[in-house]
Amino acid sequence: RLVKGSSPNWDTLLMGIILLICSLFGLPWLCADSIRTMTHIKTLTVYSKHHAPGERPRVLYIYEQRITIVLVHLLVGILLFFPTVIQSIPLAVLLGVFLFLGFVSLSGLQFVKRFKMLFMSSKYFPDYSFTKKVRTPKIHLFTILQLIFTVVMFGIKLSLCLRYFLFLWSV
Repeated sequence: RLVKGSSPNWDTLLMGIILLICSLFGLPWLCADSIRTMTHIKTLTVYSKHHAPGERPRVLYIYEQRITIVLVHLLVGILLFFPTVIQSIPLAVLLGVFLFLGFVSLSGLQFVKRFKMLFMSSKYFPDYSFTKKVRTPKIHLFTILQLIFTVVMFGIKLSLCLRYFLFLWSV
């Protein structure tokens, strides 16, 4: 029911193409801003106010606008011309903001939801689409594999092997 249709999908496709080109030429990766996250969409969503107790509110409509994205990019672009403003912000404040953004976005990750489900009985699983379509052992297997690969990635990052991976990457 969105009026502007598939523009978020086109944004994602464009970011994927840019990521592929940057990877091929050894350029740094771009990442989508935090403004494009689901949290931003949730703030623009209007829910029904009258619903039965225990029932989820229904989505009435979503304000479709691109002005906040444009303003964020304009402000970032303007800050590039004023490096003293950026340098005047204490590093602890920046790290705190990034830590807060990362911590807040954890609750929306499917991996975190599935990790919590490892420690609960299947009859208490929340009502997610993947709990209806996928059997519980497959959900747990995928979550454990994802956890193992995440630990291996961080193990490589924290070990001395990282130098060799970077050397192989640059060849």
